[in-house]
Order: sequence, then C-alpha cells, then structure tokens
Amino acid sequence: MMLLAALVSICSTVDSFFALSFSSSFTTGSLVSFLVFGPMIDLKGVGLMLTMFKPRAIVYLFAIAAQLTFISGMVLNFYFG
Repeated sequence: MMLLAALVSICSTVDSFFALSFSSSFTTGSLVSFLVFGPMIDLKGVGLMLTMFKPRAIVYLFAIAAQLTFISGMVLNFYFG
C-alpha cells in the first residue's frame, strides 16, 4: 500500500476515500501506512523540496519516512490486528 501511495499521491482528503475501497482487502496497518505515507511524498511537495534541499537530502528524508511508516504499520498489525 505504501508503493500505491507513492504512485497515487492524490491529496490527503481523497486518499481516505481511496483507502476505504481497499478496507476489506488489506490489513489495518497497511491502510494506515497508506494514509500516512501518501501525504509525506506528495508530488507537489517534492517540487517544493527540490527548491530548498539537495536531492540527496530528499532521498534520505523519504527513506526515513518510509522506514518509520513501515515499522509503525507492522507494529499496528502485530498489536491490534
């Protein structure tokens, strides 16, 4: 779902309705990861970040966000799933 969030990255309000259609197919942790990770890597945000940061810093930022989102989704599935 995080990869789908990276590809779609619509907007945070539309993402919730988009995730609702997948609620019967995916676990709670993956849906929360979709809802958290999507707005973090919004395409408009990448354009704005490129004006201020080096591309290497943006890659590090996305890698850290992806790792923390993945771990929190797994913890959510383990304890509440």
